[in-house]
Amino acid sequence: MHFTAFLEKSAEILDRVLDADAQRQWYAAMLPRLDEQGRAELSAWVERAGVPAQLS
Repeated sequence: MHFTAFLEKSAEILDRVLDADAQRQWYAAMLPRLDEQGRAELSAWVERAGVPAQLS
């Protein structure tokens, strides 16, 4: 739950300072640092939030 709150709050900031491609890169940079649950949570949140294109 705390991670989701972090993502929601950070999205407000990212929308103001980064274009869609840079936002996608910012989220993707987190993936290798997260455990399996964190990766699943991030991927699901990105899909719900409508961040353009897939994270790799």
